[in-house]
Amino acid sequence: MSDRETVEFLATVTLLEGLGEADLAALARVTRRRTVEAGQLLWRQGDDAREMLIIVNGTLSASLDTPGERALVVASLGPGETVGEIALLDGAGHTVNVRATEAATVLAFGRLDFAALLAGQDQATLDLKRRLALLLAGRLRTQLRHLAAALGGEIV
Repeated sequence: MSDRETVEFLATVTLLEGLGEADLAALARVTRRRTVEAGQLLWRQGDDAREMLIIVNGTLSASLDTPGERALVVASLGPGETVGEIALLDGAGHTVNVRATEAATVLAFGRLDFAALLAGQDQATLDLKRRLALLLAGRLRTQLRHLAAALGGEIV
């Protein structure tokens, strides 16, 4: 994936909508492209957060550890989606286990680059923060539905 292709891909990521060409190019320069194999564990719930991932292709699953050494899958994530941002925001460990359910290509960027992305006060950065809040609220609602279903209930 060339730098230009990376910028073009980043422009399609919902979370990054509204960022200008220069911001996307700067982000593209600090991302690291990685290929992960099907079944590969990217991190465990509670691990220290070092990076956030944007999925280019393939599928990742997010799961929660539950009593009895069970893992409850709470999300299936595909191209254009992100994972790992919660732990980068609050500085605590990752909230879920993340595993590749099929071979995938991801773009990774670290904690400092994520903080720099959110540091601006311009309208595009404020819009990014709003989209991030909406993404996280939606993810919380989905995870609560999965948890309720696993416990035999339903969240309305």
